[in-house]
Amino acid sequence: AALTPNGLYRTGDLGEVDTATGALRIVGRLSSKIKLSNGKFVCLDSIEAALLGRCPSITAICCHGDVPRSAVVAIVTLAPTADDGARITRDSALLEIVTAAATQNMPPHEVPCGVVVAREFDVDSGHATASQKLCRSQIVADYSYDIERCLRVARGQSPADAVDRVLELAFSDG
Repeated sequence: AALTPNGLYRTGDLGEVDTATGALRIVGRLSSKIKLSNGKFVCLDSIEAALLGRCPSITAICCHGDVPRSAVVAIVTLAPTADDGARITRDSALLEIVTAAATQNMPPHEVPCGVVVAREFDVDSGHATASQKLCRSQIVADYSYDIERCLRVARGQSPADAVDRVLELAFSDG
């Protein structure tokens, strides 16, 4: 981390100041590479690229890394129906993600532990640029309640435990 002219460290974090209290709150990163509290690094862009083409019911994906919980959540847009005409659910999307991650041999700390279903990421919503690049900070801000709820559901188990549980359910005989 380099020092700025006014003596602050340039950490790569994005922050905002609460004008009422003067407190600084970390709201994101300049880069999509983050270090989780467990010491593991994840590159959100790489996770998205590894999963997108391998999950047929997911039309777009934006990953969010929750540093304190050492967890990744996928914010996804879904196709209207699966190839077989079946309705696509949040759980079926998570199963696709975990299965694709397993076939890619992704490390457990990179596998999303939950899914938030979103509306299409478009320019009008501020979720994409004119060149269709995702505006991660706006997506995370708009779905922060759903992300938090998703992480609360996963609380008590590490992302690796969540992945193991989904894989066990997907490939069990019963």
